[in-house]
Amino acid sequence: MIWFACKQCGKPMRQPDSAVGSFVFCTCGAGTRVPWESTIAPPAEPQPSEPPEPEERRPARRKYEPVEIDPAYCLSHTDVPSEVVCEDCKEHFCQACVLHVRGKTLCGPCKNFRLSRLQRPPRVSGLAIASLILAIIGGPISLCLSTIGRMGEPGVSPFGVLTGLMALLMPAVALLLAFLALNRIERDPRLGGRGLALTGATTAAVGVVWSLTLIVVLVSKPMMN
Repeated sequence: MIWFACKQCGKPMRQPDSAVGSFVFCTCGAGTRVPWESTIAPPAEPQPSEPPEPEERRPARRKYEPVEIDPAYCLSHTDVPSEVVCEDCKEHFCQACVLHVRGKTLCGPCKNFRLSRLQRPPRVSGLAIASLILAIIGGPISLCLSTIGRMGEPGVSPFGVLTGLMALLMPAVALLLAFLALNRIERDPRLGGRGLALTGATTAAVGVVWSLTLIVVLVSKPMMN
C-alpha cells in the first residue's frame, strides 16, 4: 500500500502498489499522481476503545405478597366492618359499597358488569329460527303427503295412514321447538326471536291441524284389502 499526501489540502491518501503513476483525485478536487513509494508514514491505527462500563443494574421489581382478605372487614375499606355480601362475587362489603339492582345486592364492579351485559343487543334464539324453518318446509311436505294418502278413495289403506302420520311429524316437531324457544326467551331477557317463534308456532299449528284432519278422515274410512 502506497501512502502520500494531497498537494493541495495535505490529506493523507492511499493507493495499492499497482496504481503507481496513475492520476487520482482527492476529495478536495485536486489531482495527484501516485508516487512510486510512500511519501508519508501510514497514520497510526486507532486504539480500540475500552468497553463501556456496565450500567448500574436496575433494582429488581418488588414482589408483592398476596394480601389476606379478612371477611370481617369491607373489601374496599379495610378499617370498616363488613355488613353485606355481594351476591355475584361473594365478597364482603360495608353498606356504602353496595347497591340494590333488581332485587340483588351487588358491589360496584359487579353492578357495572351486569349493566353492560343487559345493554348488549339480544341474540336471536336458535330454536326459534329452527322452528320457523321447519314449519315452512313442513307445510308443502304435509300437502304432498296428504295427496299421496288418496283421500278421495272409498277406503283406507295402511299406506295412506302411514303417509298421514308422516305428514304430522314435521309440523309437530316445529311446534315443539317453537314452545321451547318461547320458554327460553321468557326466562332469559337477553334472548330475542319471540316473533320468529310465534310465527313458527302458528305455521306449525296449521300443519298439525291439517295432518290430524287427514288422519281422522282416513281412519274413518273402511279398510281396503
